[in-house]
Amino acid sequence: MKSWKAEINDQPSKRFVIEEDDGIGFYLYVYEGEKCTHDYLQDTFQFAVELAEEDFGVDPNVWKLVV
Repeated sequence: MKSWKAEINDQPSKRFVIEEDDGIGFYLYVYEGEKCTHDYLQDTFQFAVELAEEDFGVDPNVWKLVV
């Protein structure tokens, strides 16, 4: 399973994670501190990135692949 993370400098308490679930899709998770406050299932990685940008202002260029 692949995972990507994004951190926003002007929102230091928030972090964003996209996890691939084989055969199901891509989950976008939003964390405040250590607590998950939102999770969304999207069909593609691109849809998850676009949702993060539209709803939370996450720049699509800040996503980093985590192994």
